[in-house]
Amino acid sequence: MSFEETCIALQAGIALEGEIRTEKGTIRVKRRIGEKLAWDVEYKGDVTGSGDIEENEDGKYWVSFTVQKKNGVAILVEEVNSLKDAIERIKEVAEE
Repeated sequence: MSFEETCIALQAGIALEGEIRTEKGTIRVKRRIGEKLAWDVEYKGDVTGSGDIEENEDGKYWVSFTVQKKNGVAILVEEVNSLKDAIERIKEVAEE
């Protein structure tokens, strides 16, 4: 599945897990019980992370990050407009 197809399937509840591969690594997203999506990221062995993506009442998403990198740890909680934006933001933080 493409990145967009994976996001749509996860958001619709059609898929319970998905894998998004990039040149630098893999993001695994799994639906937990309830509305949250759990995610794990592995980038070239240098970056690992995990967190949650949760939909708000207004249809936006909260994404929480804990990403371990060689140069430290990134911990963020941000609101984004869509599941696709949430996964894009995870990729951005991992690639920084």
